[in-house]
Amino acid sequence: MQFYPAKQLSTLIKHYLFVESNAKGIKKFRLFSDGNTGIVFSFKNKLITSSSQTGLTDSLPVSFAYGQISGFKNIFCVDETSLLIVVFKPYALSNLLNIPANELVEQTIDLTDLFGNIATEVTERLFLCQNLAERIQMLESFFIKIIANVNNPATPMITASVNFIQQNNGLINQEQLIRYTGCEQRQIERKFIETIGITPKKYCDIVKLTVYLKYLRDSKPAKLSNLAYESGYYDQAHVTRYFKKITGVTPTQYSLKFDALALNLLEFPNL
Repeated sequence: MQFYPAKQLSTLIKHYLFVESNAKGIKKFRLFSDGNTGIVFSFKNKLITSSSQTGLTDSLPVSFAYGQISGFKNIFCVDETSLLIVVFKPYALSNLLNIPANELVEQTIDLTDLFGNIATEVTERLFLCQNLAERIQMLESFFIKIIANVNNPATPMITASVNFIQQNNGLINQEQLIRYTGCEQRQIERKFIETIGITPKKYCDIVKLTVYLKYLRDSKPAKLSNLAYESGYYDQAHVTRYFKKITGVTPTQYSLKFDALALNLLEFPNL
């Protein structure tokens, strides 16, 4: 389930995602890039992750932040699962933490390491909440306090560029972005890497893929080649190769085999 943030947080938070299951056994999820970053709270059993880049596994904290990811991450949970995921706008986590976004790429960081004792207190209080509405209310109070101390809000150039790219479904080239912003290519790339963690081209590619994912989700059954053309790809072979590189599965598998909890979060069939 997805929930939208309060108005005063809507420039930073895209939405909240709630995942809950009482089923027994090992659950396997797959998270891949949608151009955003986030914070995860796990209220039941601990999560274990493995990276498509390194193949290493790691036990995750009960609350952690994650930066941009270039491939995909497999996440495992045993028995009961209760997750609350705060999905940020592309530039928001870097602003909140006052950390260059490129230093957060491929990272999962314990929330206490980022915010100190206040993160521990908030996490403990979230565990005591009686329902999801209480948890979101408490989280929003926490974020409003954090925002009050933010000294480096995203530049208008970055926020405008992100909106421009999203409004055009990622089908923006280098020259168009230069004309739109009035900035030089090197300046745009530097700001994107510092604030979002990836280059403008990479961000455009991800936005274009999310458009394709939406078509794939909402157009069943549909001819895949038609969806590829509508999303701006040259042919189905091209989108299939890129799709599998980012998600680890084919478009057909995504559409028919998996339960998409969000566009970029899949739940595997029972192991």
